[in-house]
Amino acid sequence: MSILQRTVGLTVNTVAGSLFRNFVADTRRASEVEELVLMNILAENKNTEYGLRHRFAGITSKKEYKEAVPLSTYENYRKDIARLAAGETNILTSEPVKYFGLTSGTTGTQKMIPVTPRSHRIVMEHMGLLMQGVLFNIIPDSRRFDRGLMLFNTGASGLTPAGIPTGAGTSGGMQSMKRLFPYLWT
Repeated sequence: MSILQRTVGLTVNTVAGSLFRNFVADTRRASEVEELVLMNILAENKNTEYGLRHRFAGITSKKEYKEAVPLSTYENYRKDIARLAAGETNILTSEPVKYFGLTSGTTGTQKMIPVTPRSHRIVMEHMGLLMQGVLFNIIPDSRRFDRGLMLFNTGASGLTPAGIPTGAGTSGGMQSMKRLFPYLWT
């Protein structure tokens, strides 16, 4: 195993371990963390069309959020997502959409899930949690990163009318990591 491969593996192990420890600590105060995350999301998106529609700026608690924002389904967002796919911004999120994850369509028509830089980072952190909390604990030899086979879909399957990539939900995240793969797995 090369020094570069060992360095990458050690770095991934260290980062994944840190993410896992933070996750465990956050679970001990889950309600407080949930409220902090919600308030941050509302503050960041209060000036979007959706935020203005539901008066995010005036919401100060989970209870108020539940009263202001009704339960919904994908159909409630389909038109807004189509506008995002056409290149419009500041509709559902203040961040730009960098990728649309596509569902399999097993429960009806295929759906497009907007992925922003923030949501992408969160997914990547959870991949680290998965590695540390599940893979490394169930298969300890996986920490060595010297043998094994991982199959990933990293290709975008298409583009929206505005040129935003679309593809399997996980492929957007995997695409950003693909330069690391040769150092981590076969």
